[in-house]
Amino acid sequence: MLSGSDEVEVAVIERNPIAEASLGQSEIAEFIDELRDCKPESGVQWLEEYLAEVRTIYAFQHLQGSETVEGGNALHALRSALWERGDAIIQADGEGFTNEDGYHIVWQFSDSVSGPWNMGIYKDDLWHHFRMDLGDPDHRAAFMNGEVPDDLTTIHVTGSQG
Repeated sequence: MLSGSDEVEVAVIERNPIAEASLGQSEIAEFIDELRDCKPESGVQWLEEYLAEVRTIYAFQHLQGSETVEGGNALHALRSALWERGDAIIQADGEGFTNEDGYHIVWQFSDSVSGPWNMGIYKDDLWHHFRMDLGDPDHRAAFMNGEVPDDLTTIHVTGSQG
């Protein structure tokens, strides 16, 4: 349990190692199952390969205190400390998965979502990172097809260990 100095509960945090017949192994299987209908295919393929190598899952259940400044800062600091320990990705319900640079790589958003979001397309063994409008149908179509939308510029390109 992560709580603030005011005793308000911020988050429940679980550490789930991946082992035979473990909760962590079940979570990995569930993640892979949820990817079946996701796009783009290049992000799904990279993610499946990445998940096969995962050894630990840290699950954060956000509670009331995560909405406060102190709680949000504590949660961010903890997440950042875990992220900086080594190769890591993030999965957020209703959003999807990021790559190791924090850019979303598969579409698991609702149809009604809109607004700017950092995205990544895996192409030719490189990540092409860009910021798109999730509500723009042309941006969505390009992303789903594994392309950077024509009217956007790539923020940066990085290699991948995946």
